[in-house]
Amino acid sequence: MKYCYLEKNTVQEIIPEFVEIFPNIPIQERYSKEFLDKCIEVEEDISVEVGYTYEDGNFKESVSATPTIVEEPADPEKVAMAETIIELSNQLETLQGGN
Repeated sequence: MKYCYLEKNTVQEIIPEFVEIFPNIPIQERYSKEFLDKCIEVEEDISVEVGYTYEDGNFKESVSATPTIVEEPADPEKVAMAETIIELSNQLETLQGGN
């Protein structure tokens, strides 16, 4: 058994019933009743990650949990400047290594 701490139906933390650092001490003795009231018990074989939403007894990957990466087209002028900086840096390194 594991416990999922929820805020606004979103999993914030997944807590195992037992942990190595506190052998044989169940979660009910490690956390307050008030805290555990904000958690739900989940079977070990249920797949759940921090950030998942909990609705109607099921866990679902949150849309906001997966970031969207937007690639902008490269500015040719900036690319040229970056290449020049790299080339100058390489030349400087070569010159300093020769001293």
